[in-house]
Amino acid sequence: MIQKQSLFTFIILTIITCGIYSLIWIYSMTIEINKIAEKSGAPQSMIDNPTTEILLCIFTCGIYSYIWIYKQGNKMKMVGNERDIPVAEEGSAYILFMLLGMISCGIFTFYAYHLFIKNFNLLADDFNSNSSYTAY
Repeated sequence: MIQKQSLFTFIILTIITCGIYSLIWIYSMTIEINKIAEKSGAPQSMIDNPTTEILLCIFTCGIYSYIWIYKQGNKMKMVGNERDIPVAEEGSAYILFMLLGMISCGIFTFYAYHLFIKNFNLLADDFNSNSSYTAY
């Protein structure tokens, strides 16, 4: 069972922990999205190692998180298309809003995470409601 995410919880815990929670969140989201992608029949090349993703975020001082959200967004879009789930945004939309967030005091960054979590929750609902989750 995949747990649904909350934007409010993500923001509050990230602020309280001075950003450390965002790394934990990236790690757990990578695992969850990998589960969904594997059950959907995604090729092994699309499955990411969560530890590698976290280390890249740390060593690039957070810059890799833009690449991470792009990759995961495209993966969610692909799975959504295969499962007929209305995932409207792909990775480039998240990047656009995150870059706009740099000049808007983070407002558009929150919107990018809102879209990401909304789409993840759509996939999680579908994953949790289908016992036979395989590719077509």
